[in-house]
Amino acid sequence: MFAAAAANGVANAKRRLVGDADDNVWHATGIARSFLAEEAEDGRSVTLRSSSRGTACFRDNTERVPFVHGETFDVSGDDLPDKPCVLQGCCDSWHAMADGRHWSVESLAERCTEGDVFSLDGGPGLARNSMSEASVSMLEYLRYCSEDGESDDAPLYIFDPCILTRAFREGTMLSSEYTVPHCFSQDKMGAITGSQYRPLPPAWLLVGAARSGTPIHDHPLNAAWNSLLDGCKLWVIFPPDVDEGFLLLDEGEDYDLSAVEWFLWWAGGLASADDCSTEDSLAKRLLPSQTKIIVQHPGETVFLPPGWWHVVLNIRTSTAISYSLALRRDYERHWLALFEEDEAFAVFWRDALEREKAEASRAK
Repeated sequence: MFAAAAANGVANAKRRLVGDADDNVWHATGIARSFLAEEAEDGRSVTLRSSSRGTACFRDNTERVPFVHGETFDVSGDDLPDKPCVLQGCCDSWHAMADGRHWSVESLAERCTEGDVFSLDGGPGLARNSMSEASVSMLEYLRYCSEDGESDDAPLYIFDPCILTRAFREGTMLSSEYTVPHCFSQDKMGAITGSQYRPLPPAWLLVGAARSGTPIHDHPLNAAWNSLLDGCKLWVIFPPDVDEGFLLLDEGEDYDLSAVEWFLWWAGGLASADDCSTEDSLAKRLLPSQTKIIVQHPGETVFLPPGWWHVVLNIRTSTAISYSLALRRDYERHWLALFEEDEAFAVFWRDALEREKAEASRAK
């Protein structure tokens, strides 16, 4: 009975996301039938293979920074690196990482009720245009990961914005089972969360089947951190000033490439492009030299400064916590540029911070 209900839940979500489109939209590229991801024994590289697209090997080249809560970096985050890095140790004391309690899709399905539904993203481009317009229970998504999702070229992805308000079946709040690292605790956008300029909350629960992922995008004003609790993620990250040809944005098309299609486009290359023109590098499938590649494992936290373009693929079914925030240093760096681009937003943000500061002063 449960299997039938779960299948119906996912089928209904798919119809809601793609409307009247033919069901074949989920299998149009044929990637799922031929896709294989292989992780190296040292955990530092991932090889993606597709009989129709070729082979691409991505090797991690990003700095790991040992992290001690309260000691590594200032509470304001002013001394965080200006380039992406991986923090190790942020999650060591979290209940969400504890043995027998870590947030795998299986444990989340067991601890959440069938009435708890989680927002979906992912799928083919047509479905991604309807982000958060469909949802499923965690039990439904567990079945999808192990059965139906295996045939979808770009699987559905739980991308849920309610992590700060959700509770498990026994009443424990999800947010009580992890701790925001101290250097990310002062969000200068907190004063405008819930407004027209920041309508969504800053925190997300991510649960993604293998081959699901996040297409190429950036956060112009916000930094972000992403802690992996289960599975494996592959990241490719470009600096803000990268030649946009490398982003593979489909100009003039309705939808950008899915994450798995984006990664497979690079099949046959992946060497550094130090001395090549953009056209030559793209023709030869060569990434620019400043590209950051991360193979993320459980317990690792990826930190992204504002403006860095990134695309992320779930190599195995993965669970993660993701936050976006405006650090003090980034607010000070970007406010004048924001004022020139969107005066109303800049003034609204400045005034909200001033009110927040005045209220804090009165409370002392």
